[in-house]
Amino acid sequence: MFFKADELFQIKVDQNAVFPLNLIFDYEKNANETLNQPGIFFMLYKGELIYIGYAIQQEALDRMHRQLETITLRGSSVSFNDLAVSTIRNSKTISPFFTNTMLERRNGFETSQKRILFAENHWQDFAFLDQCILKNFVFDWYPIDSDIPSKCNALKEMLKPRCNQEGILQREYEGLINKL
Repeated sequence: MFFKADELFQIKVDQNAVFPLNLIFDYEKNANETLNQPGIFFMLYKGELIYIGYAIQQEALDRMHRQLETITLRGSSVSFNDLAVSTIRNSKTISPFFTNTMLERRNGFETSQKRILFAENHWQDFAFLDQCILKNFVFDWYPIDSDIPSKCNALKEMLKPRCNQEGILQREYEGLINKL
């Protein structure tokens, strides 16, 4: 089943937060009814597979929410480890938007270097993230009831979406695409 992210989430601005870490992705009504079972999801942005994840119980929307926050670098719950901080500070595109106070956040949904590089490549969209841009994210949901983590890990190893830990960096991705 395919779901555009704007069918599952409503973007709201957290008035107590500072841009760019100021968005809340609220669940749409009835969205959880379809996704309240175990399964694997593929996350695409503008048709590119960028992440593969899974949900064991009734947590699919929570998992998808977490990925949107950390991959777009716009969620109010995003936090950073040392490598993430270094990656942002070395970016000419996104570094000016992140204060030291923001980068010192250690509680919340931790982002990664690969997600930051993806966000940097798409900052022209993510800086203005709204419901219209959210439509570019699609979740392909597959209910599965057994051996979910190992099936998901096998898919990640095989497909290597660039925002997963097993994924490849942008330069490697471009090299693979150029070989096709």
